[in-house]
Amino acid sequence: RPYELRVEIRSDDKDYVALYKTFKLENEAGKYRIRLGKVKSSIDDGSHGLSYSNNAKFSTFDSDNDENHGQCAVSYKGGWWYKNCELSKLNAPWTDGKISRVWYATGSKGLHAVSTSMKIRPL
Repeated sequence: RPYELRVEIRSDDKDYVALYKTFKLENEAGKYRIRLGKVKSSIDDGSHGLSYSNNAKFSTFDSDNDENHGQCAVSYKGGWWYKNCELSKLNAPWTDGKISRVWYATGSKGLHAVSTSMKIRPL
């Protein structure tokens, strides 16, 4: 069944949305690999943000599935669909009421979030 994914990020001064027209997660045997279709967004041009993680397996501190020679989930202190570490990470630790740089968009030094959400719905 096809789904779409909506990622919402609230920073100190602005709300951001990335809408992925198709979204699929593989099962446990597939290491929860993420599959994303085209994106409509001001913060993801199809190669940054979560799009960078397209086709990546989910990694945690005890299940290293990224393409990096180290352990991205350990280095960045949270599970995520890391490839060679990250251009997005909504599961990062909070510091002073914010997540440290959760999303790298085209030409940015990274967004700091005060809240984030990921929502899926069937098409």
